[in-house]
Amino acid sequence: MLGIKDIFSIKIIKYSLPDWENKKPKFIQMIDDSDSKWYECDTDYFISKGRSPYFDEWYSILKDDFDILLPQIGLPFRGPDEWQLWSQTYNKGDYHSLHNHGLGNMSAVLYVEFDPEEHMSTTFYSPFSDPFFGSIESLNLTDVQEGDIILFPAMLGHECKVQQSDKPRKIMSFNIPIG
Repeated sequence: MLGIKDIFSIKIIKYSLPDWENKKPKFIQMIDDSDSKWYECDTDYFISKGRSPYFDEWYSILKDDFDILLPQIGLPFRGPDEWQLWSQTYNKGDYHSLHNHGLGNMSAVLYVEFDPEEHMSTTFYSPFSDPFFGSIESLNLTDVQEGDIILFPAMLGHECKVQQSDKPRKIMSFNIPIG
């Protein structure tokens, strides 16, 4: 008798926002009002120290969604007063190199302006090498659409590869502390 089990796995959660067409213009306005140039992409992370001034407005738009989504994940999330939020715009040639958001958070990306025909979703990297060949596996989710939120463990390495499209790719990123 042969038994095979996967003993390690990493969960990534995808949540598609309802009523996206009404939410999208509000988020675009927040991003457009706040971006500043960084050497890799346009972001407000550094001027807002990870807590954008539009946080309260953003959270009020998404509160009902979070009330549905977060209890289903089953982690002891801290309250919104401790969350971080920032936005990023990627124009042709922009990127965000491989990084992670440390331990103790659930991280997320909300795809605000995203054309799956033109843009690549976030690239995720396995935190451990292939046990037989030593390679590091990477993955791009192929079913990402505008209005999707992808949640993942903050320590998971990820990046936005160099944008080839003339269409801007706009996202909002956030960290939700656990504990």
